[in-house]
Amino acid sequence: KGRKTEKSSGINAEYGGVDNCYFPMFVSQSALEREKDHIADFAPEVAWVTKSGQSELAEPIALRPTSETVMYPSYADWIRSHRDLPLQLNQWCNVVRWEFKH
Repeated sequence: KGRKTEKSSGINAEYGGVDNCYFPMFVSQSALEREKDHIADFAPEVAWVTKSGQSELAEPIALRPTSETVMYPSYADWIRSHRDLPLQLNQWCNVVRWEFKH
């Protein structure tokens, strides 16, 4: 289904040099903590995966509450100088958070 949406959007390398990019829905606790200032407002609403079947995970995994936490390290790898710009991306991702009154 997502593939159909991507094709119907008309945004890809054939149309205007825009590349599609995909980022994972899950992010490790350590990766999320590197962006703790950015996600401070989302922290109470982060959903955590702590088990796989009956086994406890060594490190909890968050269902990504915002896209920036996994995108920015990739940008740092892709953009090394002004020659790498402009970077034109069509981002496909999912984010999950529970929004409620505190």
